[in-house]
Amino acid sequence: MKKSILCLSILFILSGFAIAQTRLKEDITCKQALELIQKHSQDTNFVILDVRTPEEFNSGHIKKAIIVDYKSVNFQEEINKFDKRKTYLVYCKAGGRSARSIEIMKNINFNNLYHLYEGMEIWKKDGYKVITD
Repeated sequence: MKKSILCLSILFILSGFAIAQTRLKEDITCKQALELIQKHSQDTNFVILDVRTPEEFNSGHIKKAIIVDYKSVNFQEEINKFDKRKTYLVYCKAGGRSARSIEIMKNINFNNLYHLYEGMEIWKKDGYKVITD
């Protein structure tokens, strides 16, 4: 009986660690986002996701960012095509659409999510580099 309780206790603790490690969502500042981008500059499992409109994206975005317009009718369908095991930095103009995008991503089992809650407005205002294609 004691062995069963011990085994169940260990299993419960380990499952808690597994859940904690796979359900990351962290709000980060522009400075922290830049550090994260630099840290993962050669990492193919790191994705910068811009959820603004194409017009906003074309006016300036973070280098290597890909766009999936949150306002698109097929947003969730498009997001669902991405590899859920990769690490994502998600941003928009001011943090609202990206926060909602993060919630959608969490609900469809994305694992590692970072939210640039200050958004592109602050990124640009603080003088961080943007590119236009």
